[in-house]
Formats: sequence, C-alpha cells, structure tokens
Amino acid sequence: MSNNNLFFIQENSITFLSIVSQSIVMSEVALKYVQAGQKAEAEQILVQALQKAKTTDEMAEIALKYAQVGQKTKALQVLAQVSQNAQYSNNIAKVAVKYAQVGQQAKGEQLLAQALQSVKKQKDGGVKNSDLHNIAIGSAKVGQFNQAIETTKLIKDYPRSYKDIFDSINQETSELFAEIAKICAAAEQYEQAFQAIQEIKYSYRQREALGVVAVEYTKKSQYEQAFQVLKEDVLKEKAETILSNPNGTLVLPKIVEQATQAEPSAKAEQVLSQALEVAKTIKSRDDKVKVITAIAIGYTQLKQKNKSEQLLAQALKIAENIHQ
Repeated sequence: MSNNNLFFIQENSITFLSIVSQSIVMSEVALKYVQAGQKAEAEQILVQALQKAKTTDEMAEIALKYAQVGQKTKALQVLAQVSQNAQYSNNIAKVAVKYAQVGQQAKGEQLLAQALQSVKKQKDGGVKNSDLHNIAIGSAKVGQFNQAIETTKLIKDYPRSYKDIFDSINQETSELFAEIAKICAAAEQYEQAFQAIQEIKYSYRQREALGVVAVEYTKKSQYEQAFQVLKEDVLKEKAETILSNPNGTLVLPKIVEQATQAEPSAKAEQVLSQALEVAKTIKSRDDKVKVITAIAIGYTQLKQKNKSEQLLAQALKIAENIHQ
C-alpha cells in the first residue's frame, strides 16, 4: 500500500474518531477483542477508553461495555460515578437505561422517578418539555411503558413568539408517542403500543406508527397479526386503514422480504399469498405496482418463476394505465 493511501486512511480515521468519540470507538474495539478470546487485552482497552471519556454519556456507554465483557462490578462503579455527576435529564435518563441494561432495573427506575420529580419543578417551558421527552424515552427503554405514555402527556404548550404553537406541540408529542409505540412493539408489548398510538394527534402519523407495529409483528414471525394491523381499523376510530397511506402500503414489501428470507418455503408462500390478497385492496395504482413487484420478487426467491412472471406482467399492465 502506498504512503498516500496510508495517509488517506489515517486522516479519515482521525476524522471518524473526532465525530464519533474516541472513547466509544475504543470500547467497541474492546468487545471485538473479547470475541477473539483476548479478554485481558479488552479490559486494558476499556481502562484507556474510560480515561479518554469526556462526557457522562461516554462514561455510561463504557460502563455497559464493562458489563458486556464480564466486569459487572466495575460497570456499576462507573455508573455510580456517572449518576453522581449527571446534572441534566438527558444524561440521567441515559444512565438509568444503562443501569437497566446491566441488570439493575430498580436503580434505573429510581433515577427516572427522581428526574421526573425534579423536572416538574422546572419553570422554563421549553426546558421542561425537553426534559420530559428524555425521561419518557428512558422510561420506555427500561420497560416502564405506561409511565412513558403518562410522562409524554405532561408535555404542554408554553409561551413562544412564533405562530402555529399548538401544531408544533402536537407534532412533537405525536413523534414521541410513535417512538414509544415502536419500543413497546419491539418488546412485544403490543397493548401499550396501541395505547401510545391512540394518543397521536394526526391520523397520517397514526397510520405510519401502525405500520411500524406491523413490521415488529413480522420480525417475530407473527404474520397473521401483522396482516390484521394492515387490513383492519385496529384503533376502532378511523374510517381508513393504514393502507390508505403510502408508508402503510410499503409495509407489505417488508413483510414479504422477511418471510422469504426467514421462513421455510411453505410458510413463506402462504405469507406471499396473503400479501397478494391485501395488495388487491390498495387504491393507489402506483403503490399497488410497488407492492405487486415486491411480491413477484418474493416468488422468484421461492423459485416459482411462473407465478413471478404473472405478477410482473400484472404490475406492468397497471403501470401502463396509471394516468388513464
């Protein structure tokens, strides 16, 4: 390798480290050393990473790495130091999540509860809302899903100088409820996921969030539930299903991809057949073409060439008549 190439690699490595944080990158490398069977070297690297850590967030992340290499006592020592130094809700929430991740669930919940009580006394509306946002996400990540929903409800409007304040707050909370719903669904806590989605103010955002839940069902091979979310008004409030939203229809290709890659052929074929039935209900011709072609590719992967070609021909015919 030429010196110029070496310089390019070194220069870009330095840039990368400066953006990501040198201590975090080093801690990630330490995990690779463990995987390679070099635990002693990994622990030495973590010592160096901790020395280079400049923020409480970096220290909390390194604490988690200590736990992952089997040094739980050291992990708890670092987290104790970090929790004493953490001054802002964002930092406290992150430390709380790390406590839960190393098996100290009660400690994590305690920190979040203390942070919430402190935030309630905050006079600045903007700061208070930001703090509540951080605590809500932290609560969801440690498994306190109901608490996360209730904390988000505490986010209120506050005096500002620009217009459309109400919509701004609704947008902020809608995005937060959607994120909480995603975390709930990933943890297979679907009831709380739907509760969070019901709190979203905008119907289009609700449908997007429902699409995320459908994908999470798919990741757990729960295809019937995924299709139910797609086809039905699961919230019992809206006249339209999520298939009326482009982001909703594009959930179907994700279901097809998951099935063809992760399931036995017979199961995958059944899922593709269901996806095709759902695709027939899509009103948008453009979206229908995208979904049908995705299903066609799925059949190709299952080595069903004739079925794939039939669907591609069908998609082409729809495409040719889109503007007619």
